[in-house]
Parts: sequence; structure tokens; C-alpha cells
Amino acid sequence: MVFVVIRLVGEAEDRLFENIILEPQISRVDLVKEIESVTNIPPKFQQVQYRGDKLPDSLHPLESINDFEELVVKHADLPWWIEYKECVEKVERDEARRNC
Repeated sequence: MVFVVIRLVGEAEDRLFENIILEPQISRVDLVKEIESVTNIPPKFQQVQYRGDKLPDSLHPLESINDFEELVVKHADLPWWIEYKECVEKVERDEARRNC
């Protein structure tokens, strides 16, 4: 077993999930499920980087992982979500001005 850090990126500040215990031989299926349980990002929306590159396309992508290495995770739709939130905020501001 190894201790892994999951770094959730894409917002103003990164969020760290430390002391995640994984087996280096964890299957890809189990890994994305574990990432989902920690970050609440469904597997089909996970963008995962390991050692600066996209997570390897293999059945056991973390075979050579060491203690305290990071997996960087981002929600694939985050850019659209940020744009959506900005649009909603603009509409709310415009609506508030009209009601004054």
C-alpha cells in the first residue's frame, strides 16, 4: 500500500486530499471509482494526470507509484461550469439593476 495525494485543480485554489491509501496494483476501474468517492467527480468527467502526463492507458496505471505522489484531477466540464456561473451572475446583476 502507498499513501497518495489527490490534487483537485481548476478552481481559484487547488484542493488537496492527502493520505489516500491505494494499492499500486489497483485496477483502472477501481482507481476511477476511488477518485469519484474522494472528489465526487464521475469517472466519465475525470481528467487525471500522473507524473505530469495523462493517466496511462493500462489496466494497472499506478504500478510504479511511490508514497506521497500526486494524482492531479480536474472535472472535464469545469471550463463550461465557470462560464455558466459567470453568465448566471451577470443575469442576476442585470435583474437586480432593473428592479432598483
